[in-house]
Amino acid sequence: ERDIKDQTLIKMQEVAEKTKQTVAESQIKVTSKLANPNVIDLQNFKVGDVLPNGMKIVNMNPVTFSGKVVVSGKYNYSNDKLEPLYNLVCVEPNQEFLILLPRLPGTSNTNFCFSNQEVVKNKYGPRGSSGEAMVVIDNYGFNSSGNEFFAELIKTLEKN
Repeated sequence: ERDIKDQTLIKMQEVAEKTKQTVAESQIKVTSKLANPNVIDLQNFKVGDVLPNGMKIVNMNPVTFSGKVVVSGKYNYSNDKLEPLYNLVCVEPNQEFLILLPRLPGTSNTNFCFSNQEVVKNKYGPRGSSGEAMVVIDNYGFNSSGNEFFAELIKTLEKN
């Protein structure tokens, strides 16, 4: 009788392990299919289309999306006169937030500068300041090449 119980227990553990493995494999398949559902080919989209993250395309040149998104990352208020982003406050989103931001295929950079700089500079100054921030943005977008990104700061949730 004890032998039967041991065999039953072993069988149950095997089934549980197989179930865990199947669930893990399913999650990997789903994740890889949705690795970034917000990578968009502009030829397949038009004004009015809504992305999986809920953002709506409101302009095609520059490509602009309406819809609030929370993003966390490193901010920098550039003080280097030789840098192209001199005198701008920009954000480099943390890895886990990249999936929320639309971008073109083949681009991995989604660092953006705020479009409402005068408001932002008062909150993130003086020039040369940097740190971590969690912000709510809207009107996120990029140029047709997908290499210059911008967003409107709606609210700062955290700033260090």
